[in-house]
Amino acid sequence: MEINGNYQSRSWYGFLDVYSNWQLGIGAQRTFWERRGSLKLNVSDIFLTGRVKAFTKLTGYSEAFRQFRDTRVATLTFNYRFGGQQQGPRRRTGGAEEEKPRGLICLS
Repeated sequence: MEINGNYQSRSWYGFLDVYSNWQLGIGAQRTFWERRGSLKLNVSDIFLTGRVKAFTKLTGYSEAFRQFRDTRVATLTFNYRFGGQQQGPRRRTGGAEEEKPRGLICLS
């Protein structure tokens, strides 16, 4: 199980005053078939609070706006591990290891 959150404080971009916003997401994972399969479900911005609200005020002009984006997204993921049992770490050899069994040849 997982819970994650994001908070952006109030900020200014030149003449644009962007209000603070936050998001909360949750996720869950279940493994099965002797840990070979897994199913994950994630939902981002479950309270739909990640919308941007901003305000601009100039001499003789003001504007307020909101952005309504698709911030609430659900994903469902299935994973399956193919192949045999997990093996130990492989021993890597370099070119010098290949030369050892050949021995030394002396020419006189």
